[in-house]
Amino acid sequence: MELTNISYFVNGMAFMFFASVSIRILSHKNINRLFTILGVILAFWSILIFKDLFFSIHQAKSILLRHTLLVVDGWAVPASSFYLFELVKPGSMNIKKVAMVLIPFIVFTSAFFISPSLSLFKYYWLFIILYGIGTIAALIILGRAYKKHIKENFSFSENVGLSWLNKSTLILIACFTVWVVIYLMDASQWGDIVYYLTSIAFWSYILFNTSSLIRIETADNEEEEISLEILEKKSEEKEECIINNSFVELLNKAMEEDKIYLNPRLTITDMANAIGTNRTYLSHYINNSMQTTFYDYINKYRIENTSKTLLLTINPMLTIDEIAEQSGFNSVSTFRRAFQKNTGMTPQQFRKSSL
Repeated sequence: MELTNISYFVNGMAFMFFASVSIRILSHKNINRLFTILGVILAFWSILIFKDLFFSIHQAKSILLRHTLLVVDGWAVPASSFYLFELVKPGSMNIKKVAMVLIPFIVFTSAFFISPSLSLFKYYWLFIILYGIGTIAALIILGRAYKKHIKENFSFSENVGLSWLNKSTLILIACFTVWVVIYLMDASQWGDIVYYLTSIAFWSYILFNTSSLIRIETADNEEEEISLEILEKKSEEKEECIINNSFVELLNKAMEEDKIYLNPRLTITDMANAIGTNRTYLSHYINNSMQTTFYDYINKYRIENTSKTLLLTINPMLTIDEIAEQSGFNSVSTFRRAFQKNTGMTPQQFRKSSL
């Protein structure tokens, strides 16, 4: 089969993939905000690919047309960033922000269509590169804030963490770099094939992880900020009064008697409800008075009060998986990481050291 035919086949395959997936997502009755954005982006991606298929079939190969197509392809960069920003900061993307981001792309594209030139084309792609670098920097900052929020509000990270996003972003950057290099070498058909196949692989990976993701609120609304600011301004005497007013006793009771930490999906909201206090105050107390995060506090308690006992004195035939489950951990990987962080040993090493 000739390279041209292979390119047509892969192009058509990619178009069908993005078109069918976007239709399936957007036609779902109970679609959430993140999936709506994702569905729209995949629909836009299908249009970009169909555009390539149309011009390829009609054998339009002038340099001006190729540059024009690449100018349009550049819109895939901000489109992808909308999903990424919504992912690391739920609720952050709205029509106003989208419009602000798209204004320079609209200006560059319109200017190129009116008066196409190589210099304008180069400036456009320089802008896209700078936009991409800025986006990555912003995502790193927002990603850290997201991770901090998880550790302050959840006792688990499975299906709420975004560690997979770092890997997928690096893969996408690497694939895009390969595509650009191939294009500059004037091997555009190979570049197209690489671009289509990696796009399918990348977005399939994104879809897989997004489908299992538990959406959370990042607690950055105005009421939360005001509440936290008020708490931080309270005097030490006031805080001591609140703490002495049975708060610590209620917290200890929830942990020691009710064993609330055995809930593998425990959140700080669950604990606040259990002891009858405000989630913001509880978070403030754990972070500042106990000098730890909710995530580390709960997992350390699980290890010290259940895991070690099961490893040392209970049925020695219990597997690590069973011990993790009976200790309240949501996954074995979280159990292993937490155990090694708190003891300096893996669960297996700890068990062997006690023999």
